[in-house]
Amino acid sequence: MAYWQDVDRGTPALALVRSIDLDGRKLLRHELERRVRGHWRQFLAGDPETAAKIRLLESLTMGLGLFGIGALLGEEESLSSETLIAMERRLALMIEACLSG
Repeated sequence: MAYWQDVDRGTPALALVRSIDLDGRKLLRHELERRVRGHWRQFLAGDPETAAKIRLLESLTMGLGLFGIGALLGEEESLSSETLIAMERRLALMIEACLSG
């Protein structure tokens, strides 16, 4: 959540998403591997469900920033601190569920 709330970090990610069709998605895939997939791939090494878990975690990460936080639609400022805290708590539960069993 902190990543998407940091303008200096979230803006380049948002630019990548907006430019998805410019290079056949190569840059976006590269950045997802570097920023999201690579970390989880190392963390989940040896887990037989690594691919499924990474897809879910990536969906949570990107969906949170683009739609949950509102970066894609420019709605970042409309969230109260109470809402952000509740979202973070629930996101942690979803991540735990993705990583378990």
